[in-house]
Amino acid sequence: TMLPLLVLLPLLLALIWATVTRGLSPLNSFAAALRSRSEDALEPLPATKLPDEIIPLVDSLNDLLDRLKRSLDLQKSFIADAAHELRTPMNAILGFSQLLVRSPDMTEGQRQQLATILRSGEHLLELINEILEMSRIESGRVTLNAGPFDLHLMIDDAERMFRLRAEAKQLAFSVERHPGLSQHVVADETKLRQIVINLLGNAMKFTPAGGRVVLRIGTVSDSHGGLRLHGEVEDTGVGIAPEDLGGLFQPFFQTQAGRQSPGGTGLGLSISRHFARLMGGDIGVSSRKGEGSIFRFEVVLALSSTARPRVE
Repeated sequence: TMLPLLVLLPLLLALIWATVTRGLSPLNSFAAALRSRSEDALEPLPATKLPDEIIPLVDSLNDLLDRLKRSLDLQKSFIADAAHELRTPMNAILGFSQLLVRSPDMTEGQRQQLATILRSGEHLLELINEILEMSRIESGRVTLNAGPFDLHLMIDDAERMFRLRAEAKQLAFSVERHPGLSQHVVADETKLRQIVINLLGNAMKFTPAGGRVVLRIGTVSDSHGGLRLHGEVEDTGVGIAPEDLGGLFQPFFQTQAGRQSPGGTGLGLSISRHFARLMGGDIGVSSRKGEGSIFRFEVVLALSSTARPRVE
């Protein structure tokens, strides 16, 4: 993100100087765009209000912006393709490792070594999937795939998954369901599950032994006859420093605790917020350093009379 700014800086300085000396200000929106470093805001500068002698400079700048956008598109395409190509052999490595672990010919030492390979491979596959998902998000290729499913079963699956992790880390873990929680709903189950898994995973990662993690979840009808799911994940972990809260949902951003913890890309929360907003909701956080955090999320659902059969 810094390279485009460094390349554009000389042209911008020249254009700003010429503009200021003539009492004009056509660069306000573009300057704000550069401050946010958002590639979506890299739109051509308007030349309608500029003096004739400055228009060639604006044309040159617009041409440079166009080339930068094309370069970024190629970069995203390469990342997506590379992540996809890495994921295929990783799945094969994990699959054969799992088969070898079950082999009766393996010694206990060999099983422990294979278990290390499996854990490392699963972590690497998780990183690859996050990078691939973020590349899809940035290229605008992420869409909703809504369908009927059993919300209670999805929560049960998440509870079973994290129950073992909590026990291994000596954490108190509970799931609190609102009494009126709807069961058969319509939404993108995969994205909703990913939001819950990301938030629970972070809570357990940053909560030391003896701490507590709680998932609270419920559904309420809105004023338009729709259905909204409200959830929160509370932990008694290390908490988040006030200076880290502003960038928490930015891609690749990591808190001080995150930088000190092994693993992680800083993409999970960014992906989760994108999914929540895509589903008509959002994610927010309140936290006190040294005391813990509460991540609140909501998404829009619809009621369904039946759920699709689950394949176990």
